[in-house]
Amino acid sequence: MPVLLFLTISQMLYAGLYVYAIPGQAGKGSEKDYVQNVLGVKNVTVGEVGTPFRRIDFGQSNCMQYLKHEIMPMKKKAIIYATSQGVATAVNYCATGGKEIQGGIFESCMASGNSTMMRYATDLPGGKLLAKMPLVYYWLPYIAKVSYLFYKPWGVQPIKSVSKIKNRGPFILIHSLDDNRLSYDDARALYYGLKQNGNIVYLISKPGKQHINLVRKVNEKEDTLGGIDDQLQRHVQGILKKHGLLEGDDVPDVTDAELISYQPDVQDFQGTVYKKAYDDLLQKEELHTPSLQYYAAATAIGVGGVTLDLAWRVSYFMYGLLSRGKGIFPMEKGDWSFEWNFYRDNIEEEL
Repeated sequence: MPVLLFLTISQMLYAGLYVYAIPGQAGKGSEKDYVQNVLGVKNVTVGEVGTPFRRIDFGQSNCMQYLKHEIMPMKKKAIIYATSQGVATAVNYCATGGKEIQGGIFESCMASGNSTMMRYATDLPGGKLLAKMPLVYYWLPYIAKVSYLFYKPWGVQPIKSVSKIKNRGPFILIHSLDDNRLSYDDARALYYGLKQNGNIVYLISKPGKQHINLVRKVNEKEDTLGGIDDQLQRHVQGILKKHGLLEGDDVPDVTDAELISYQPDVQDFQGTVYKKAYDDLLQKEELHTPSLQYYAAATAIGVGGVTLDLAWRVSYFMYGLLSRGKGIFPMEKGDWSFEWNFYRDNIEEEL
């Protein structure tokens, strides 16, 4: 019994780095084997954190509950390796206290669930037109709420939480410049929010649209992921070693000159795109209050109803047009009625 107790305490006080690996919404990214390969040293333990597939809320209370369940406060050195929705979970959790977390590696940064929905929707066919609709940022999330019932558009968001995280790090943010799921401005906004509060933070930008496993190479010809990017891996490990989170002769040393491109000059922050990205998103989210939800929801219902009605009318029109002369709808030339009764009666006649 004393031996078992000793082993248990030794494990809890394990001096090596402990990593909480949080995947994205679909359970992809930050897989245990991948994280272990990126960090690549023996004295690292990776613990997987689940994601609420049936109660998705983009890093809010449901997601944080999964992380809280796995947290082991006795760990001396711990970071979070998160992807996409997992980044939102990590930022929101650290803002609530989470003092046992020294830093993190965040791939594909989600600064706001509402911003994520806008980015995804505007990348769809007709998305540019949608983006120009009045106040779309405030009612679109309520349409998406049909699929994400547990998400609160007015709830906690990383862009608002980040101001509560102070004097920690390192935080390594990795984001693709053309990620079509999460705006690169989200990464800029989180970088600025962390930086202005005295945190040690790095922003690594990657070309292309890669969304998960960003420390892996991309085979552009086959549009598939390859092996680990040696240079990027070296920089990630080197940053962690520089700040005392990784140890060992097999961990590379990196110079400040190698890392300077990952830390935009803070002396000129007032005029940078980073501050603008932060201010713009924060301003949008500060207007997303509980009192706004009723007006936004009503607008969403109205827009959704009109859209569905239009889609129904167009689909029946096209169905009738394409079926002319095929015995499905015996329409006369020039008869383009949209009325349901017309189609219903014709269908009954055919039957």
